[in-house]
Amino acid sequence: MNTFQIIQLAMTAVFAISATVVGVQAHRGARIAQDAAGRAEAAERRIRGGIDD
Repeated sequence: MNTFQIIQLAMTAVFAISATVVGVQAHRGARIAQDAAGRAEAAERRIRGGIDD
């Protein structure tokens, strides 16, 4: 394995780790957004006198 191959492998590993981190952050953001939407919906039901589950 020559120097170029080692550098290429290292860059691939860094890219894979970065993509994983971005994916985790995106999933976390989506979960936070869904939770906020659920809370807003529950608050609206309470304001309108509906049943809050």
